[in-house]
Amino acid sequence: MIDYHYGLYSQRLFNQDCLTTVQLAKILWRAFQVNGYFRTNNSFPEDEVEKAVANVDLYSASQGVTRVFTQHFRADPVSEGDWRKQREEAMINAYRDVPDELKQKIKERFHRDFLLFGYDPKPPG
Repeated sequence: MIDYHYGLYSQRLFNQDCLTTVQLAKILWRAFQVNGYFRTNNSFPEDEVEKAVANVDLYSASQGVTRVFTQHFRADPVSEGDWRKQREEAMINAYRDVPDELKQKIKERFHRDFLLFGYDPKPPG
């Protein structure tokens, strides 16, 4: 995922005008938190990432970010129970501000998908 996003970042110069390599890493860190790979209470290791991406090309920056993230993942692994709880909390927070009318439209629009894939049409929370 890190390589993919840094690859996209390198291909589109306008991305580099409005987002630094460290900011991209921070967005990816949050995505990993939402998906349960890092604990939500673990702060983004900004100093480590800045060192890893300083004065290197984008490929090396991607590798450096991967190295930092892997070290943090291994240092504080998330149990399966915590992983599930964290993902559910993220979903609850994501749907918290969605108006009920829009939630109903989503249920109607994707009714068949919910049935086909066995998803609960009611958002968590």
